[in-house]
Amino acid sequence: MKLDVLVVDDCRDMRETVAAILQRQGLEVALAENGQAALALLARGAEPGLIILDLRMPVMDGWAFLEACRDRPARLKRTVVASSLARPAELARIRADYGCRTMDKPFDIEALIRIAHEACSKLAA
Repeated sequence: MKLDVLVVDDCRDMRETVAAILQRQGLEVALAENGQAALALLARGAEPGLIILDLRMPVMDGWAFLEACRDRPARLKRTVVASSLARPAELARIRADYGCRTMDKPFDIEALIRIAHEACSKLAA
């Protein structure tokens, strides 16, 4: 299954806005409302070039998703944790323990587009 970006966020407006921005860039985007839904999509064979992951979600939060992917370091390296509520120490822990990038919400749209294109070009290579 070809998939460039997976957006995992419990806020429908955030998911849809990010998807619309990235789709206008020609990227294939899938959406998941929590970590459990994202893992189900990945279990069906999707391996996106980039996963944009919110930390605080119901059902399965971003922390639990990261733990579930711990045995897949390449997947974690393609994950950007995005949060408006995370403290600097939490973000530093995410970078150190999981090897993920972090971004603040609200997004810097140009940075988000650049990161998505970089990740997807690595996937194609």
